[in-house]
Amino acid sequence: MKAIKSKVTIISHNENKESELKFIEFNERVKDLSYKNINEKSYKSFLPNLMKGNDYSALDHILTSIHFTCDLKTSQQIRTHQNILFSQEKLNLENKEEFIVIAPLFCKKDTKFYHEQACNDWVAAISKVEELYFQLVKKGIPYSFVDTLLPLCLKTELIMTATLKNLREIIDIECSRKSNLNLLLLILPLLKNLFKDYPELFESLHNKYIKTENSQSDKAKSKPSWPGPEEDTPFSKFKDKESMNVYSPEKEVTKDYIKNIPNAEQLEEDSC
Repeated sequence: MKAIKSKVTIISHNENKESELKFIEFNERVKDLSYKNINEKSYKSFLPNLMKGNDYSALDHILTSIHFTCDLKTSQQIRTHQNILFSQEKLNLENKEEFIVIAPLFCKKDTKFYHEQACNDWVAAISKVEELYFQLVKKGIPYSFVDTLLPLCLKTELIMTATLKNLREIIDIECSRKSNLNLLLLILPLLKNLFKDYPELFESLHNKYIKTENSQSDKAKSKPSWPGPEEDTPFSKFKDKESMNVYSPEKEVTKDYIKNIPNAEQLEEDSC
């Protein structure tokens, strides 16, 4: 079994982001024939005001593709979003000798989520499934049958093509609802990168879900940016290793907890 890192990459269709922003402004101003007010830098003030409203239809004119390397469960959650184009790696282990997986968050050392016993149990379980899978293959059982044993932690490649409006909706939904942390560790870096490319369009979401250095310093006196060792987290039961007899990975993640994850994409991902 080989564990690799999950990652997300924006596949740009147009290197000139400024021209795209100007195009969005023009499409929106056509509605009230105010395009005569357009100048070289007018989009910088017009678009942020547009994002304060509820009509984001002008963003439908710009398509962007996102490349995810993630586990199967995360890809399934991403694909629940509609009106999006997807291309995904075929699930085919023919001529393969081992599983390629995305390690869960509790197997990543030097993070608050690491739990040695849970990680060891997870590795043992996946290794057992891997051994059984290839034993059945050697006995001549068709792949279409033995593939039913495959775990959801297997690595998959997923390309998602969506409009900027769709991307705003996806990010807002996944960051605000109870979600899995593996997906959030992709969505939050995606939001940061989109904010760098289109600051006028994603500033509101960036300020809502990602704490900047300024906001962290302003709130440092009242609330820490990261849960301390004595604070309650979805993984607080891991503190008492001796009393933990059964591990359940399905943990509820609250909106407040999600918002308190700083630099999520920088969490170290250690192989098993």
